[in-house]
Amino acid sequence: MVLFVSAIINGITCLGVIYIYPDFLRDASELSFCGHWLCCIWLWANTLLNYGQAVCRDPGFVPPQRLGNVGPGALEGYRFCAPCSDGKPPGSHHCTICRRCVFDMDHHCPFIGNCVGRGNRRSFVVFLFWSTVSVAYVLLITLCHCLDHMDDVLQNIREITAKLPPLSKRTLPYYVVRFLEHTYVGIHLHAAPWL
Repeated sequence: MVLFVSAIINGITCLGVIYIYPDFLRDASELSFCGHWLCCIWLWANTLLNYGQAVCRDPGFVPPQRLGNVGPGALEGYRFCAPCSDGKPPGSHHCTICRRCVFDMDHHCPFIGNCVGRGNRRSFVVFLFWSTVSVAYVLLITLCHCLDHMDDVLQNIREITAKLPPLSKRTLPYYVVRFLEHTYVGIHLHAAPWL
């Protein structure tokens, strides 16, 4: 899954920088184009760097307890972890996937192939932040491009709708009933126990 996510991050960035943005920004000045290109590279680098850190950092695995003679109260708050057959310090939880206890475990994330715990939580949250900023940037660029070409889009919609047969008082209910029929059948086929 880690390789898949890395490929997705790299693929989307390459697609945007090499194929999509040059087309979207062909009317932009050279300075503006370079600014967008640098922004994409900056977002990609931060996303990938923090993703790598979240994947590679130790989430805070609890080391095996080497308890010799301990004084009274030294194990206060400790519980016993049956799967680890060891003491479990306060604030740690057992991950059934990693088969180890983790300090301040949040969850086991399949996208990083690791637990999110005390050791890598910051990298994970920063990765999520840069991913969100990257998506917002892509949406902003796409929205600006769409708004710049809205007249072309509206003209294409008018041309397509002009070629459609007119909806009369008889045909509209027909299409509505057909749509409802297909939806009804689709829902029941999806819920059928024999599938």
